[in-house]
Amino acid sequence: MKRVGFVISAGLTVAVAACGSTEQGSHTVAVDRQQLGDTLRVHSLRPRFGDTATLRKVAQIGVAEGEKRDMLNDVTSFVELPDGRVVVADDQGLRRFAPSGAFLDYLARPGQGPGEVRYVVGMAVAPDGTLLAADLGNRRINVYRSSGALEHWPLPPGMPGYGRHSITATRDGRVYVAYNPPVPSDGSPMHYPRALFVRLDSSGTVLDTLSAAVRFTVPCPTVSSLWWRAGFYEDVREPYFPKVKWALGPSGTLAVGCPLEYKVDMIRPDGSILRIVRDWRPVTVPTEERRAFMTIETFAQRRSGYFKSWGWQGPEPPEEKPAYDRMIFGEDGRLWVWPAHPSVKRDVPQEFIRQGLPRVQYTVRTAGAFDVFEPTGEYVGAVRLPEDVPYQPFPGASDPFIRGDSVWAVRHDSLGVQYVAKYVVQWPVAASGDANGT
Repeated sequence: MKRVGFVISAGLTVAVAACGSTEQGSHTVAVDRQQLGDTLRVHSLRPRFGDTATLRKVAQIGVAEGEKRDMLNDVTSFVELPDGRVVVADDQGLRRFAPSGAFLDYLARPGQGPGEVRYVVGMAVAPDGTLLAADLGNRRINVYRSSGALEHWPLPPGMPGYGRHSITATRDGRVYVAYNPPVPSDGSPMHYPRALFVRLDSSGTVLDTLSAAVRFTVPCPTVSSLWWRAGFYEDVREPYFPKVKWALGPSGTLAVGCPLEYKVDMIRPDGSILRIVRDWRPVTVPTEERRAFMTIETFAQRRSGYFKSWGWQGPEPPEEKPAYDRMIFGEDGRLWVWPAHPSVKRDVPQEFIRQGLPRVQYTVRTAGAFDVFEPTGEYVGAVRLPEDVPYQPFPGASDPFIRGDSVWAVRHDSLGVQYVAKYVVQWPVAASGDANGT
């Protein structure tokens, strides 16, 4: 995997605007902008905030002991409504809580009846307060109007999307659902460009699609194994193999990129492109870790019962991890990127060793920091998650819900009890100049 460095060639004719300390000669600028055709390339040479920001907890939903209605378990999604109330999806259905964390009411009970839910993979809130819950268990989208009216829209065919980009409501009222078309039954390769999102009208009818360009899928190809390409890009290989990443923002901007390098294209509704680039130092993967990953994955596939004689297919894991694992848009249009972090080594129980697993296993580091970028592409800085917020950047993970400098996230106490907590970003003093870094 190629290390990334950015050099401005003297032979290029570009328009450059800099924000921050600017000097001639060998001195640097804070932000380098280059207009290349319809693409504006934004390279932040340093963050606005030089030190990592932290999160301060200000509210919490859930209790360790008490009435069942106040407790959380197997949280899959949560959103904050315009009035500050929070809707949480877990094994009790959908519940509404006050901004303080106090229980208010049940919006939906578990089940298959009108308005009920079985497995909510994501939620979104339209500007008028309408709540949309993508319910994979019932293969539909439950639409809870602010007026109290209820509608059911069918989920598009194929595998679902998970997390914050599974369903999106833009500021102008458009609704997009992550779309992963069914894998070809004959084992033939997936065709590109392929759709990432479908846009629905007010009745749930598919209007059009947003697709991933071929230029992203060429450097990040899908391995030919049918098991690994079951209709969607995201899978167990994420910590080791560069896979196409994407997210859809509140303005309808599509962020998409192949993390072979730290580069993300933000494709705006008008067709213009803003390209975010950042210098980065790849995380290396020791030989022992790569071998352990292949052994454990082979064991898991064979044990699943689907592929009892399954063997490793495709290339071995690279010696360096991808640049990033996840992208999430905040409600203000900022892009939060989860960069690759070193794995954590842990011992494997004896009963698994006796079944053929290696003595040491590597798991993705759950404590780390997001990189935060402005809608205009500038690098704001890093925001570190608390140690009790074990974020996993995988499909099905409970992605944070971000509105401005407030973050709702799942946390666990020392006994493993789940909570949904609200945090406020504590930004440090700006790296230079005022709070805007200029």
